[in-house]
Amino acid sequence: MRKDDYSQEDIILEFSLTIQDHSSEDDEDEIERYAKAKLVISNEESVLQWWKKWSINYPTLDVLAGSLL
Repeated sequence: MRKDDYSQEDIILEFSLTIQDHSSEDDEDEIERYAKAKLVISNEESVLQWWKKWSINYPTLDVLAGSLL
């Protein structure tokens, strides 16, 4: 197929599938890192405070935790 034969919808669909594939791999890596980490929540901080502190390391899990807490 030539470049002119692709519709805008074809291009958007291909891009969407590519993003989903990469995002899924990143999410798995994040979950594995979280599961393997030796993380501690002190008695002096709430779970929400802990997630605020660690959200940069676990952004996907932070969104999930935020929706559940």
